[in-house]
Amino acid sequence: MIIPTHSEEEVKEEDEEGIMVSDDSEAEELDMASQAPAVLPDNFGGAQTQNIHMADVRDDMSLRDLISMDLLNFEWASDPQNFKGSRDFFTGKAGPTFSDYSDPLDVFRKIWDDDLIDFIVTQTNKYAALTIAAKGPLLQKSRLRTWIPTDRVEILRFLAIYQLHSLNHFPIQNDYFKSSENKVQFISMAARGGRLALFRGHGFCKQSIQRNGVIRYRCSSYVSKKCKAAINVDSRSIVVKALGDHNHEKYQYVQVASGKYTTVRIV
Repeated sequence: MIIPTHSEEEVKEEDEEGIMVSDDSEAEELDMASQAPAVLPDNFGGAQTQNIHMADVRDDMSLRDLISMDLLNFEWASDPQNFKGSRDFFTGKAGPTFSDYSDPLDVFRKIWDDDLIDFIVTQTNKYAALTIAAKGPLLQKSRLRTWIPTDRVEILRFLAIYQLHSLNHFPIQNDYFKSSENKVQFISMAARGGRLALFRGHGFCKQSIQRNGVIRYRCSSYVSKKCKAAINVDSRSIVVKALGDHNHEKYQYVQVASGKYTTVRIV
């Protein structure tokens, strides 16, 4: 307990509780934090000590009403078994739901299942509609005019583009669209204005052809009339053909840094 000091010239008296106070009214206006702490005087009697103790007890009782009794009556012990808890109840099977031999795409789809993808589709379409409505009348050249409601396949393709970013690491997204021989040529897939359409999942592919179970997406003329990029998607692979013609055939699971194409699986 810190007791403020008083000069000998101050007249001291005891209040109803027996605690010494100053009759100087200005003392009550002093900033208690600015006063130096003092040592209890030798003549501090038992009555004053008891009064201070009772005041502390009343303060403690007020604090006890604010917290749970379990926090006040914790039984401390050196035995770690003293810390008792209850095991969480799981509604499903705990741990991985796929084997060590699962294909990377299987693991990916375990995480990004249809329910989650459908939720993303719904929220994306809502956000796009609100964004366009907030803009008011759009300019003739506005990129928002190219927006059409997305779907499950388009969102998966959108996520696949981000997966391809793992081939090279750059601090900002714009760096992925700069021309370089040491990385996938994203700039050829979405040059200039087409980049925004690409990352909104729109405009990159305008139609698809399914042949022998493999879906091949043609490049959209919206991106670039001279675009030579292609994305092939089947149940086990994502193929990016950075150069070459538009005969989109399925390549092997290989990556050729100096070749005309790069093949990547979802990881």
